[in-house]
Amino acid sequence: MAITPQVRVSQGGVSAVGEGEPDVRVSQAGVLAVGIIPAEYVEASQAGIQAVTFAETEVQVSQAGVMVVARGRVQDPVVRAWSFWLDNHWYYVLTLPTGYTLVWDTLAEQWYIWGSAESTKWRAFHGTNWLGSGALMDTYGSNVLVGDDGNGAVYLLDPEAQVDDSAILGAADPQTFRRRVTGQMVKRGNDYVRCYGVELMGSIGESTLTDVTLYTSDDVGHTFNNQGTVSITANDYSARCDWVGGLGSYTGPGRLFRVEDAGALQRIDWLEMMDGKNG
Repeated sequence: MAITPQVRVSQGGVSAVGEGEPDVRVSQAGVLAVGIIPAEYVEASQAGIQAVTFAETEVQVSQAGVMVVARGRVQDPVVRAWSFWLDNHWYYVLTLPTGYTLVWDTLAEQWYIWGSAESTKWRAFHGTNWLGSGALMDTYGSNVLVGDDGNGAVYLLDPEAQVDDSAILGAADPQTFRRRVTGQMVKRGNDYVRCYGVELMGSIGESTLTDVTLYTSDDVGHTFNNQGTVSITANDYSARCDWVGGLGSYTGPGRLFRVEDAGALQRIDWLEMMDGKNG
């Protein structure tokens, strides 16, 4: 069933136009299927188009045979599972049909959400440790070989990279890694605990990226307050991330602390709250 598409046919046979709002123009062509293309424009001249699906760009064909025009992430209704070994950790990866990638670190015994860009789904759709990678492991930082579900590329994971390569092959627009870590200070009872400040220690100074932001929540994560951004100087390995003053107080059930950065921290060792008893 088509949803208000505009279809123009000249000496052509159109079999199906479905689930979209495309502008389809055909001249001396046989269009078998144009599906799921919201607000797209498809034009064919003396061409046989068999399938155009999930496209996000204008498609124009002249005296050509187009089998499939496709662009986008893989829509997989099943759970995909694979594992890999990196830095003395075994990671178990679950890609869920809900659009999340859950990763279990067997050493830390923690679940994480790994995503690409602003998505909660990781582009690494499947992978394995390439035991015969040889010198490539030293060159690229690991022997973890993965396949991309968006552009079909196969690449090695680099655990020390400060930025992620572009999702579009050949494009020069790498993106920073956005990391988010959340912890909780549990409080029972109705009395208040004063929060004089927070100090973070980790791989400070080891990156050329600088900004680390602290958020707090006193309503079990429904809302978060921005407590400010600390800028770290590259190669200043003795620096600290401190947020002091103005952090107020909280009562039960406790306070959530969320740290976000875009590559400034490759590792967090600890986060300590100053309540007047420990500093």
